[in-house]
Amino acid sequence: MKKTEATKNQIITSTIKLLRQNGNATIKEISDDANVNIAAINYHFTDKQTLMSVVMRRTMAEFKTNIDMFLNSAPQTQAEVSQTIRQFLDDFYQFCFDNMGIIKYILIPSNKSLLEICNKYFLSTFAIDSEFTYKIISRMGAYHKDLSPDDLKVKYMLLFSSLAFPIVFHLDLRDTNNDKELFPMQDPSMKEKYIEQLTKLVLS
Repeated sequence: MKKTEATKNQIITSTIKLLRQNGNATIKEISDDANVNIAAINYHFTDKQTLMSVVMRRTMAEFKTNIDMFLNSAPQTQAEVSQTIRQFLDDFYQFCFDNMGIIKYILIPSNKSLLEICNKYFLSTFAIDSEFTYKIISRMGAYHKDLSPDDLKVKYMLLFSSLAFPIVFHLDLRDTNNDKELFPMQDPSMKEKYIEQLTKLVLS
C-alpha cells in the first residue's frame, strides 16, 4: 500500500475510533490520534465535512454488507428461519451499539449541509425503490406468499420502524445519566425479549 493511501486510511480509522467513543471528533483530535498533521487531513479530504461523509458511507456500507450477507444466506426452510432471524437481529443490535457514536453523528450532525447528505444517503438506502430495499421485501415475500405487494411494503415499514426504535431511543439517552431507562436494550434479558417479538413480527 502506498504511503499516501496508508495515511488516508489511518485518518479514517482514527475518525471512526473517536466517533465511536465520543459521538464527535475535532480535526485536532483526529490529527493527534492518527499521528498526522492537520495539513495532511486537508490534503486528503479537503475539509471535515468531506471526511465525515467518507466515514458515514463506509459505516453504512458495512451495515448494508451485513444485511446483504444475511439475505443471501438466509435458509429457505421454515424450521431454520426463526433461529437465523434471531441471530441476525442480535448481530444487528450489537453492530449498532458498537457504533452508537457514529450513528449519533450521522443522525444528529451539527453541520446542516452534512445533515442533508446523511438524510439523502439514509433515505436512498432504506426508503426508496432501490435494489437493496426490493431485496429485503422480496425475501419477506418468499416467506409470505399470501401477501400482496402493498402488504409486503407495509410489513417492511413496520419492521423497519420496530428495528430503529431502540436505536433512536438510545440516542437520546447517550449523554444523560438516566438510570431509569424504560427500554434498556443493552440488558441481555430485555434485548432477548425484544428480538423474540421482532422475530414473531417477521414470521407472522
